[in-house]
Amino acid sequence: MRSTSTARAVPTMMSTLEGRRGMRETRAGAFARKTNGGVVLATSAPANAVDLRAVGGIYGGNNRATEFLCLTLKLLQIQPEKEIILEFIKNEDHKYVRLLGAFYMRLVGKPTDVYQYLEPLLNDYRKVRYRSKDGKYALTHVDEFVHNLLTKDMFCDVALPRVPHRQALEAAGALEPRVSALEEDIVDLEEQLEQAVEEAKKIKLSAEADIEQSANKAKDGLRDEVAALVIAGAQKILDKEINAKANKDIIDSLIKKI
Repeated sequence: MRSTSTARAVPTMMSTLEGRRGMRETRAGAFARKTNGGVVLATSAPANAVDLRAVGGIYGGNNRATEFLCLTLKLLQIQPEKEIILEFIKNEDHKYVRLLGAFYMRLVGKPTDVYQYLEPLLNDYRKVRYRSKDGKYALTHVDEFVHNLLTKDMFCDVALPRVPHRQALEAAGALEPRVSALEEDIVDLEEQLEQAVEEAKKIKLSAEADIEQSANKAKDGLRDEVAALVIAGAQKILDKEINAKANKDIIDSLIKKI
């Protein structure tokens, strides 16, 4: 037999669950009202996000919701934990799952979370299909889709919650300044350029040292050759002078004898 406190707690728990259910239905209804006009939900919406093959809002004359929009509505009804949505966003194998998580985060996430978790997707340049209002498909890219989420007030035919500008959040200390991938590449390129300049300087100094050393060796060798030539020439000159003097002495001696 249940105690009185337990019996009293059951209606409270039920009312709490009913309240949560009502909040979910309210959010889902608000989501539907945010789209342009009435929305006809697709009856063949995929049960799994990995089956998505395109993104988009509504299409056709009767404002039929795309499968992407239907799954977004399901997420709003289920209200999964933040960690689950982050797994969607971090999923690199399925690009449409990633975009579904990004779209849901943009709808319900805090401004700081929106910037923190969506901005890294700006480095994803894979192609995706977007279904326009006429029902036709057009090519876009993951980074373009995310850029629209961060900059537009209406996207995929849904009015997006307003988020403060990034500069305002940075000024308030809520966000660190963002360094784009291009800036990182420029920094890496500058570092590589500095390293290349330093290596070139080292090579130049080494080459100059080798040239100077070779020049000194050549000078020393030339000096030795010149010295040898001078000595040889001097010896020849001396030999000639000595022989001439000896001949003169001999001639003088003969003359005297004569």
